[in-house]
Amino acid sequence: MNIDGISCYCATYGRPKFILENSIQCFLNQDWPGQKELVILNDCKHQKFIFDHPQVKILNIEDKIPILGKKFNETIKLCKYNFLAAWEDDDTFLSHRLSYSTSNLYKNLIFHTYDGFVERQPKKLIRKSSYFHSTHILDKNLFEDIGMYDEVDVRSVDVKFMLKIKKKLGAYSHKTSYDNLFYIYSWLSNSYHASSENFVNKSISKTVEKQTIRKIDNGEIESGKIKLVPKLRYNFENFLPKA
Repeated sequence: MNIDGISCYCATYGRPKFILENSIQCFLNQDWPGQKELVILNDCKHQKFIFDHPQVKILNIEDKIPILGKKFNETIKLCKYNFLAAWEDDDTFLSHRLSYSTSNLYKNLIFHTYDGFVERQPKKLIRKSSYFHSTHILDKNLFEDIGMYDEVDVRSVDVKFMLKIKKKLGAYSHKTSYDNLFYIYSWLSNSYHASSENFVNKSISKTVEKQTIRKIDNGEIESGKIKLVPKLRYNFENFLPKA
C-alpha cells in the first residue's frame, strides 16, 4: 500500500529536558526508510524547547490547552502525513517501531499491540501486556472517521479512543512476538504519569499544571529557553529481559 509518510504526534507539558531528549532520539533512531516527522506541541508557557532538525517540528505556545483530548487533536492538526503514530513523550520506542508497525497493518488502516515492556526503574524492564495507547499507528482518514479523541480531560482518554476504534473495526490489536517488541512504557519517579492514582476523578491538565509550577519553583524542572540535545537515557536494548 502507499504510505506517503508517517507523522508521530507528541503532546507535552512540563517535562524535564531529558525526557524529551530521549523521545526525540528514539524518533531519530527509527529505521523506517520513508518520509517521517515528529510533531511536538508544548503548551507550558514556562518552557520553550529548542531543537533544529528538518524532521522534528516543535511548536511552543503560550496559551495552555485545558483539555487533554483536545490537545491530542490539536497536535494531530499540525501533522502533514497520512499515517499518524502516537508518540507519548515519556515512553521509549526501539528503532523498528515504525517499520514493524507499517508491515503489520490491520486492514491497511491501523496497527496496535498490547505487548511490550514496562520500566518501573531505570535498567529494570519487564515484559508486559496492557492497554498501551502509544503503540498505535493509524490512517488519518480512520482517525477522522471515528471522531478523533474525545475532548475530555480524564486519564481514560486513551481507553475511550481505543474503544471507538474497536466499535468501528472490531478487535484490531496485533499479537507481537518477543523478537518484534518495540515499546517500553516508562514510569519515571521524577515526572508525572497520567495513569497514576493521582489523576483518579481529577482534571489531568489542571493537576499537572500545579505539579509543574511547584517543581519549577523548587528547581526540579528546567524553565525558560531549553536547548535539547537528543540522547537515550541509556541503551535500552542491553537491559531487555530474556524471552
